[in-house]
Amino acid sequence: MTDNKEMLDAVEAGHTETVRQLLENGARVYAGDENGHGCVLSAAAENGRATILELLLSFAPDLAVAQTFALSKAAANGHSESVKSLLTHVDDNDEVVGLALVAAAEHGHTQIIELLLDKKSDIDEANAAALQAAARFGHPETTRFLLKYVGDIDEPDDWGHPGAALREASENGHVETVKLLLGHGADVHCEDEDGPEAALRAAARCSHAEIVALLLGKYGTSEFATVRSTATEPKLLEFIRVEHKTRLRQAIREENRNQPGLEI
Repeated sequence: MTDNKEMLDAVEAGHTETVRQLLENGARVYAGDENGHGCVLSAAAENGRATILELLLSFAPDLAVAQTFALSKAAANGHSESVKSLLTHVDDNDEVVGLALVAAAEHGHTQIIELLLDKKSDIDEANAAALQAAARFGHPETTRFLLKYVGDIDEPDDWGHPGAALREASENGHVETVKLLLGHGADVHCEDEDGPEAALRAAARCSHAEIVALLLGKYGTSEFATVRSTATEPKLLEFIRVEHKTRLRQAIREENRNQPGLEI
């Protein structure tokens, strides 16, 4: 393990020649534990050491598990050259690329996502998970890009609840991402384990007033009446009361326009 500590230190510091000497003297390319801790490939990928990464791969090209951790680390940190190097050693492995795709989406690295999709563009389940990650962390441009690769904008989460992307963006207060998803037809009525209108309830629970207004704006008169009569959560009820008053005022103004001479 002492040899690996020396190797890790050299990799993280970017000392290519030291790494080369250690490898030529028989140092092992340690794959890390089951969680990837201590993996020298991951250390090189995470720190953007593309040259060192290529060097390590030339000495240990078949460390499949280590490559999985390394590719996700490189993707999460936006190191495109490291991602390119690792992709040449990944043999059409949907799971490996899918994990990296989600890692890149969480951090809004759209360019990295493009590289990964060039490797495998038919992993729709992973694409949906990446879309949900981009929405959860509020990356509208990454979300916009991923929408082109997802068959269903309301794809369920791992627990089978549809509308995960909109719910995640709403709960976490990402206004621009919510606007984008609504503009692409996300369903405001999707339900979770607690019932329908999951995105609306999540936004209200977290006091995201602007998002609540955006979501309620998608409710027609009859739909709004239904949610008004069935809502039970105190915060949501307060938002609904405000929206109800707003709609009443709008109705009065409209009636006034249609009947000149009346005052509001």
